[in-house]
Amino acid sequence: MKMKLNFTHAKLTHINTRIEKHGEEDKLACDLDVEFEMTAEEILPMLCAGDWTPWKSALWMDDAEKKVREPALKPLAFTNKFDEHTLRFSTNLDCKAKDLKDERGIIAKLHKFTITPQHGAVVLVECQVQLRPSATEFAQFGEGVVQKDICISVDPPKFPVGQKDMLEEKQQPAVH
Repeated sequence: MKMKLNFTHAKLTHINTRIEKHGEEDKLACDLDVEFEMTAEEILPMLCAGDWTPWKSALWMDDAEKKVREPALKPLAFTNKFDEHTLRFSTNLDCKAKDLKDERGIIAKLHKFTITPQHGAVVLVECQVQLRPSATEFAQFGEGVVQKDICISVDPPKFPVGQKDMLEEKQQPAVH
């Protein structure tokens, strides 16, 4: 499955860092807990491929105000994982495409989703993002934790998960 999230405001609620062993090499890794809002039209295609009318009618009343059908409903667990997606992150809260398009994307896995319906056919999405940041990116995440509000975008992989861009591989210099 693929996830697409256009530049949106989010809250960085927690960061957990660790060192992962990759052979003899130590690599910095971290988990970011983020929360953000999505409209029904944005989230429902992620929940199921095909007709999402049953989801929409299960979560919201069919009226002009789109009120939550059952306000006491607990958050829904969403078990899908989105591997090898590109996360763009900024502490600049303008959240316009032009502001984030130059931000270097970080390959990430998004998982551990909870979805809470809100009035107005909106859901609060909470998830964990696993990634291996550079030291500079890690410092930005620290700033995001202090600031709380961040701007993020998520793009699906260009190729099926596990495949690489063969053209990019061919352009790598040969080692002699």
